[in-house]
Amino acid sequence: MYRPTVVIGADREILVVVAHPDDEVLWLGPVLPKARKILAAFSVASENPALTEGREIVRRNYPYGGFEFLGLRNADVYGQSDFLNRVPVDHGVNLMRSCRPERAQRYRSNYAALLAAIDPYVRPRTDIYTHNPWGEYGHEEHIQVNHAVVALAQRHGCSVWAWDGLPSQELVSQDVWLKAHYYPDEALGEVPSVDLIVNLDRYKEIETLYQRHNAWTWHDHYLPPDPSRFLQLVRDGDVLVSARRLPWSRRVFIARQIVFRKARYYARQGRGRIRSRVRAPASQG
Repeated sequence: MYRPTVVIGADREILVVVAHPDDEVLWLGPVLPKARKILAAFSVASENPALTEGREIVRRNYPYGGFEFLGLRNADVYGQSDFLNRVPVDHGVNLMRSCRPERAQRYRSNYAALLAAIDPYVRPRTDIYTHNPWGEYGHEEHIQVNHAVVALAQRHGCSVWAWDGLPSQELVSQDVWLKAHYYPDEALGEVPSVDLIVNLDRYKEIETLYQRHNAWTWHDHYLPPDPSRFLQLVRDGDVLVSARRLPWSRRVFIARQIVFRKARYYARQGRGRIRSRVRAPASQG
């Protein structure tokens, strides 16, 4: 597959914008040493004051300067969109009707809060590194931050970069379909990209800092790919990557597939519950 590569200009500032503390090192580690600012939007964990406190301790002891929290309260909507059929909307993705109304409302209102909080940091000729539009593994607030950053880049004539991410086939194997539906691999093949080296020693140092203060929210044994490839989503205000418009025939096909996917998913869940019941007596013995 042909994909043109570009060189990041030395005369451009780098701004990192992520949803949660630890996202910056998980997905954007190679650019942290060069960033003018590293912004984490949702540092306040709605249901977990200890996590909020641990994150603040990490920020004060962070090995790179310019790490700031925007102080927004997360909406606590992870897993509240239909992961088998996520649909992008301006403020992120659509949520299921079963999502608690106050959480859904906070998710919607957080979009405007993000725009207002990030805007003062955005300047012309800035390269902003943020989440990819499918939210890495489909996280609703990652997607929302991406949409806010792209909107601000258009407003200020900036560029936006994001990690190339997990392959569509791997995401589909985990029943995460947003990338496959709206950002297929073949559509990303012509997007400018750059490969950046990951400092794995520094990554592990920051991971340990988060873990020491009970603020690490990802798998303990995860290592980012080295090198990591980043895609240019916006170039000086011009959007290069956007959700494709699905023709009616494709939407009908997806709707039929969703019925099958959900039947398969809930069948797997049911088998898992049966196996756990069968194993339970032996584990108690």
